[in-house]
Amino acid sequence: MRKWLRLTWDSTQQQATNAQQLQKQGAEARTTLRKYADALAGRIGLDPHIAVTPGPLKELTSIHSKAVRHGGEVKAICDACRVRILFNSPDQIQKLRDVVVSGHNSDPFNKSQGEKGIFVTEIEDNYLRPKDHGYVGLHLKVRVPLKNGGHHTCEVQFMHEQMQRTYNDTHGIYKEAMEIKSHPGGPDGTLTQEQESTVRDLMATIKMAYDQDVERLGLQVLREDFMPTKKRAANTSYKQSPYAGFELATA
Repeated sequence: MRKWLRLTWDSTQQQATNAQQLQKQGAEARTTLRKYADALAGRIGLDPHIAVTPGPLKELTSIHSKAVRHGGEVKAICDACRVRILFNSPDQIQKLRDVVVSGHNSDPFNKSQGEKGIFVTEIEDNYLRPKDHGYVGLHLKVRVPLKNGGHHTCEVQFMHEQMQRTYNDTHGIYKEAMEIKSHPGGPDGTLTQEQESTVRDLMATIKMAYDQDVERLGLQVLREDFMPTKKRAANTSYKQSPYAGFELATA
């Protein structure tokens, strides 16, 4: 029993240390990420001063909660440092897709940085395939270099400016559902029937709000097939198969 308690305490302490290190790296990466987001917004015709909003650093409690959902792996968290770019036309997302396909990782911003450039390592396009709870957005995971070597993975989020209210209104509901899923009350770490029902109802509420926005804003056009023809880069992480042709940097 004492040995088990000791191992549990060591694991908890290590996770806390990892969370603090992740937050520290995120703080260092923020300035570079903002410059990168400003340049990217400009390339698709947006005014960075209006469209780009840096997010707050993820709090340690939030890092811990999300790590639990990833099996305790703090390093799996890629949004401790994040920035949001708001657009107002589906055409701007199509431009973003074209930017990445045309060789985003060798664009002028990164060429000016040399080996210290920022590189896209993963794309999650929920305009093509909305999440189960209806969320639509396009997220880039980007590798930001750190001063003393190594890198920190950050997130760039693209969201329609009129959907931000829906996101803000429903994010608390989403967090409530995730909190329930993080504390299953059934045997063998499963959710009870009551918990499953509650999570299902919460997600349905969120989905209804997002579906209404997608229809109202005409975002269905972004679900059309988008199949680049480039050969897939080896050892690269992809969240959505239509982007298998993007020549991204390896993580």
